[in-house]
Amino acid sequence: MTKRSGQVIGHVFVFLIGAFVMAAIMLLGWKAVSTLQDQQCGAQEVSFVKDIQDALSSNLARGKTRTIPFTLPCGADEICFVAREVIDDTNHAARGTILGSRPSIGSSIKSGDQANVFLRKDGLYEPVAGFSNAGPIAMDAADEGIVCIEGDAIEITFTGTGQLVRVSKP
Repeated sequence: MTKRSGQVIGHVFVFLIGAFVMAAIMLLGWKAVSTLQDQQCGAQEVSFVKDIQDALSSNLARGKTRTIPFTLPCGADEICFVAREVIDDTNHAARGTILGSRPSIGSSIKSGDQANVFLRKDGLYEPVAGFSNAGPIAMDAADEGIVCIEGDAIEITFTGTGQLVRVSKP
């Protein structure tokens, strides 16, 4: 083996080690960015839940009406509010309508889940984590117990009735 072929083999070895190190750095960087995005989405959802809860609690006074803009958290493109009376209804009369129009929400309510705020992500409706108990939400009779608002940036009108807050599209 000549000196020149030994140098070529040495260069190939250095190149392979360099490629391995670069791949490891890229993999670790990609994982870090992915984790950061997941944490950011989690923080957005926590902030969103707090904003909705604040809007519900601050608009309970009878006759108080406010329209508030919201930005839905990562990946969500629709929010649905289910009336408290639908959650508490022992005859299940209104649940059939919801079960027909949005089956995953209807089945969640039918199973006894107390959540009444849902986000649609990737075509599926998921209960919002901070609403494990039914919030003080009411609807107009025409809404059949559910109001859904689509979009990333939305506006929701809250009207206080004294004990509940009527939620509607502006």
